[in-house]
Amino acid sequence: MKKKKESELQPAGKNAELDTEKEVFEIAGNLLKKLREAKGLTIKQLAEQSGVSEQLITKVEACEPTDDYRVSETYLLSLPLGVHYSELFPSYTHFLFKEIEE
Repeated sequence: MKKKKESELQPAGKNAELDTEKEVFEIAGNLLKKLREAKGLTIKQLAEQSGVSEQLITKVEACEPTDDYRVSETYLLSLPLGVHYSELFPSYTHFLFKEIEE
């Protein structure tokens, strides 16, 4: 197992940062949808139970990057889903340094 140098783990310019953001939202959206469906909730029910708008939930589940998906929303969504809020939004650090664990 060869560790990469720190310089190899950093985004390579603006496009790399945008790709990372897309990847983060793709994972977050897919996870939110799976958790919601596992609880047997519709988007409307999750919105009612969490206080987060149906529009935002729909946008996140569609893996669309949005500035409206913040820690406060992940916390509110985590309550009816029964998970820790940090599980609903993977950090950029996870992607930048995931190769260290491999």
